[in-house]
Amino acid sequence: MTSRGTPDAPKRDRRAARLTQWLLPVLVLLLLIPAFRPLWQPGLQQMDDGMHHLFRLFNLDLALRSGNMGARWLADEGFAYGFPVLNFYAPLSYYAGLLFHYLGAGFVTTLELSLAIGLVLAALAMFLFAREFLGTIGGAIAAVAYTWAPYHLADAWTRGALAEHLAFVWFPLLLLAILRIARADGGKKLVPVLWGSLSLAGLALTHNLSLILIAPVLISWTLFLLFVEGSDRTGRWHTLGAVFVMALLGALMSAMFWLPAILESPAIWAGNVELDFEQWAKTLVRPPLLIDQSWIHRYTVSQGVQTLHSLGLAQLVAALSGLAVGIWRWRHLDRTVRLALPLFAVVAVLALFMQSSLSRPVWQHVPGLILLQFPWRWQAIAALALAVVTGYAGFAPGVPASCRAKTDRSRGKSPESRPGTGLLAGAILVTAIGLLLISAALPAIPWESSTYPASREPVTNQNVSRRTMAKYDFGRGLWLREHGSAWMFEYMPAWVTVPRSEFFLSAGPSEKRQPPLDVQVIPGRQAPMEQRFVVSAGQPWTMQLHQFYFPGWQVLLDGESILAEPAGPLALVSVSLPAGDHELVFRFGTTPLRSLGWVLTAIGWGLWLAGVLWMRRWRWVLGLLILFLVYGGLVLAQRQQEPAGVVPVPQNVNFGDEARLIGYHAPPEKLQSDGDGAVTLTWLALQRPAADYKVFVHLLDASGKLWAQHDGEPGYFFSPTTRWQQGEVVIDIHELEWLGQPPPGRYQLRAGLYDPVTGNRLKILGPDGVPTDDQVLLVEFDLE
Repeated sequence: MTSRGTPDAPKRDRRAARLTQWLLPVLVLLLLIPAFRPLWQPGLQQMDDGMHHLFRLFNLDLALRSGNMGARWLADEGFAYGFPVLNFYAPLSYYAGLLFHYLGAGFVTTLELSLAIGLVLAALAMFLFAREFLGTIGGAIAAVAYTWAPYHLADAWTRGALAEHLAFVWFPLLLLAILRIARADGGKKLVPVLWGSLSLAGLALTHNLSLILIAPVLISWTLFLLFVEGSDRTGRWHTLGAVFVMALLGALMSAMFWLPAILESPAIWAGNVELDFEQWAKTLVRPPLLIDQSWIHRYTVSQGVQTLHSLGLAQLVAALSGLAVGIWRWRHLDRTVRLALPLFAVVAVLALFMQSSLSRPVWQHVPGLILLQFPWRWQAIAALALAVVTGYAGFAPGVPASCRAKTDRSRGKSPESRPGTGLLAGAILVTAIGLLLISAALPAIPWESSTYPASREPVTNQNVSRRTMAKYDFGRGLWLREHGSAWMFEYMPAWVTVPRSEFFLSAGPSEKRQPPLDVQVIPGRQAPMEQRFVVSAGQPWTMQLHQFYFPGWQVLLDGESILAEPAGPLALVSVSLPAGDHELVFRFGTTPLRSLGWVLTAIGWGLWLAGVLWMRRWRWVLGLLILFLVYGGLVLAQRQQEPAGVVPVPQNVNFGDEARLIGYHAPPEKLQSDGDGAVTLTWLALQRPAADYKVFVHLLDASGKLWAQHDGEPGYFFSPTTRWQQGEVVIDIHELEWLGQPPPGRYQLRAGLYDPVTGNRLKILGPDGVPTDDQVLLVEFDLE
């Protein structure tokens, strides 16, 4: 019987090993499910910054569909004046998130899926790191503690801080890369250097401020491993050199972002904000208030919290249990594991210290630290460190396999390679700690749906558009006017002299009238970051776009590049044109500094690929190639299906020598009752208009009965005509509101301008200056 049973033993061992390998990670993922509630509730989860990121996703999609793969300028931000958001705010979270959109999800679902997948990836990253030296059970416990840290959940579902939330994924991976470098021999260090540099670049491109948070932790971890894992001076120098190469490669690979983000920051409002330190320091809290006093963790001011984003009581209890077990089992632990416990405990304490009033001198005297804006961001580091400390609970008696992490690793085996040892006890312990944390972190999350300001219209996949984006911007503008904010509309270019709280409001009547322009403008392709025109004028004049000026705006005049300049109090993109006939292309491009950033990035990626090929990691290259091809193919397919650029039908309609309608775009299929009813009008300001005129767009049947309309100031009410500057081209979108179900027949689309105070319509002037009508027929078509 022994002879027959022996051959079966290795099979049983392999099956048990596979079970051990997959059971606990799956258990970690199962314990995540309660955090995904927003995926099943209608509309967008109410979040502080959720709609920021929702409309950045929407804007980036417009840019990609217009052919701008490396978008830095979001043309429809700020009431369609445009902001250089992605020149300063790390873009990777938006590019990654749009993958869900291109696979068929609406923008609301895309944002919520991005936040949810962030929880999953962060849990897996922590599991991989903590498993390396705490064993599989300790790794699973750390992953659960990391996920259910209240600040981690708050970043997702109450703050909605997409980029900062996804930064949680990179923290454990960077710690793991340094650990692998320290433990690898000779040339084998290159492998963790390569994927570590990729992680570092990923963090820089995800949330640049998180680099400030994690940098001291990475430095401390490196120094710790040099003296704990390093066997001799030569090995320590090799480790230090490898970590330096990892940092250098990561910096080079992401230079196209951080170089201009740092050096061009004076060109926007955020780079010139002068914070009152005494006022800011009031956000630091007294040490006793760093921990929530309630077991059920509270997240918002309305819940009666004394400190926003405090440490969770259950989070602290779980960490103390891990600390207690680690101290109890101290003599049984490997040297690295043993000494890492006080290291991460100290990191957690220092992270909390940085949120407390005791840290005031540090904030005041360390240059650049205040750029973190909010002291509570250090809760991310506290969550990281406390999760690792909690993982030491895996060394409790009854789960002995987790104690063999170092010993088994030295033999080339995984920590749980002894089949089934301690697995059931470990699973019970992981579940118990998970349920403990969930019981405190989950109940008080305010599950409610977002609505747009003023209208209280629910935010859904179906109504994310330029119109609702303007509503959201208006809500932000009202907040700025009523409460003040250093960071509202923070990407407004520094050349704009109109206050941030007023640029979307009426400028009032003009006391000085200008002679109207006598020019002809025919619009070509109009897209985010690129507009084309054919112009004709008998005298020199200045042409302007309804876009803020920012370095990078370029103008091609008859194929030759000339300088774009800021014009007027709104600092619009402008160009001085000579008399005659010309072809013009306005395009947002690069600058020497951004080009240098791309060169450095190309060098970094070239070195990285050389290292990958040297190590024969063909699957890495293949994986990245597949990723880029799939993503590029999805973007191209979306662009072909629904291009962002349009070519207006030319018009030449002079409304009272104040504005000329030079084009429109209104495909009949959009004007069906089941279409979006979007009508795009392109205006040229012949002079600064005398009043804030409203635009009307009417759909009439053959008898003149009105079936659909939209009346409102241009730019969804937020580009008042008294803000128009002479020579400015304004793209004005109106979404028709249906007044009933129209029967089949012949219909006309008409448009015009009127003074809402007097009700008088502006007259259309003929070539001889004689009024001819008060509305223009745009298109006539049949509705079926």
